[in-house]
Amino acid sequence: MVFTASARPPKEVASEQDMIDQVRQQPGRIGYVDRSAVDARVKILLSLP
Repeated sequence: MVFTASARPPKEVASEQDMIDQVRQQPGRIGYVDRSAVDARVKILLSLP
């Protein structure tokens, strides 16, 4: 899809803290962070071993 310009790559952020802030600010947004960075401000949807 990227080659046909019908999709965009995921947005990159500088740190896990930045990702958590982005997810908190916009409902419905999903981000990937290390489990150790997660706190009560965000909800875990999927945790992989």
